[in-house]
Amino acid sequence: MELYCKIQKDLKAGRWGLKGQLPSFRSLARHYNCSLTVVQQALRTLDEEGLIRSCRGKGTFWADAQLKPNFRQNRIIGITYLNGCFKQELEEIKNDWLDDGWFLAGYNADKHLQDPAMERRFVLQARREHFTGVVLLATPLPPTNRHLFASMRLEGMKIAHLMPYQDDMTQEACFCVDYQAAGRLAVAEAARAGYRRIVYWREGDSPDRRLNQQGIREMAAALGVELLPDLDQARTWNQAEVDAFLAGNRTAEPPFLAELLALPADSCICSQPPVLLNQASRLLRRYGRPDRRIGLVALDDFNGRDLSVSTIVFDHKAQLQAAFEYIADSRQGAIDTVQKVFPPRFMARETL
Repeated sequence: MELYCKIQKDLKAGRWGLKGQLPSFRSLARHYNCSLTVVQQALRTLDEEGLIRSCRGKGTFWADAQLKPNFRQNRIIGITYLNGCFKQELEEIKNDWLDDGWFLAGYNADKHLQDPAMERRFVLQARREHFTGVVLLATPLPPTNRHLFASMRLEGMKIAHLMPYQDDMTQEACFCVDYQAAGRLAVAEAARAGYRRIVYWREGDSPDRRLNQQGIREMAAALGVELLPDLDQARTWNQAEVDAFLAGNRTAEPPFLAELLALPADSCICSQPPVLLNQASRLLRRYGRPDRRIGLVALDDFNGRDLSVSTIVFDHKAQLQAAFEYIADSRQGAIDTVQKVFPPRFMARETL
C-alpha cells in the first residue's frame, strides 16, 4: 500500500510530466521495483479520478492530451435498470435496436440495491470499452457519481438520465417523467372523487419524491384540500410479511398499520411505490372502519402494473426510446443539454 501511494503521489506531483504520454506500465514497474499489478492499480485509480486515459494499443495519456478515446467506434449503449423500472420496456424494444446494428449492455442495479459504487464500476467499464453512451436510471443514493458523469461527457461519451439523481438537472441530458405534475394530478383526481384531505406517504427521500411532494402541495393549496402531516415510514413490510400477517401470524404488527387506522375519514394517501399502497389497501379492507373512507393513489406505475391501486402512469417505453435515440444521434453532442419531459395520466382502479 505504501508503494502504491508513492506512485500515485509521484504521478500527481509531475515526476513523469503532466501532459502527453506516460511511461509504459513495465517502465514504471522497473523504476519502482514493483509488480505490474501495483502499477496498474495506481493508474486505475488516477483513471477513475479522470486524470489519465488509457487508449488500447496506444498507451496511457494525461487527460488534457489531444488523444482521446473514440466513443463512436463501438455501437454499444449501456443501460442501468431495476426489476420494476425499465426492465420490461427494455425487453420490448431491444430487438429493434439490435436489428439496427446497436448492441445493448444492461446492468440490473437491483442486484446490488442501487449501490453507487457498483454503478460507478459499470460506467467506468463502459468508458474502457468505448461505449457510445450510457442510459442511466442513476441512483440518488450518496455519494452520487455526478463528477464522473460530467467528466465523461467532456470526453465525448453521452450520458442520458431517466430519473433525476440530483435536484438541479438543467445542465444534463434528461429524459424524465414529470414528477411534479404527477403530484398535482393525484390531488386533482382525489378531490374530484370527493376526498377532502391529502396525506403524503414518504418512503425514502430523493429528487423525484421531492418533486412529487411539491406538486401535491401546490394542487392542495389551489383546490383548498387539507394537507395532513406526512407519513414518514423508513421501513415497510414486504409482500410476504403482509401475507403472513393477514393469514393470522400476529407475531408482529405492520409498522404503519396504527397510522393507517388513525387517519380521519375522506383522507387520500399519495405515495410513489404502488406495492406499498397495495399492502395498505389490503390492511384497510381487513381492519379499517367501513364508515371511514380512505383513498390511495400511487404516483408512479413502476412495480405496479399488476396491482389494483389507482395510479399515475407514464409512457416509460417512449421515455427509454427517446434516450436511446439521443445516444445514437451523431448530430447531438455529449455536452449538449437535452430536456425531455413525459407527462402523466391517471389510471383509475378500485382505491379511489
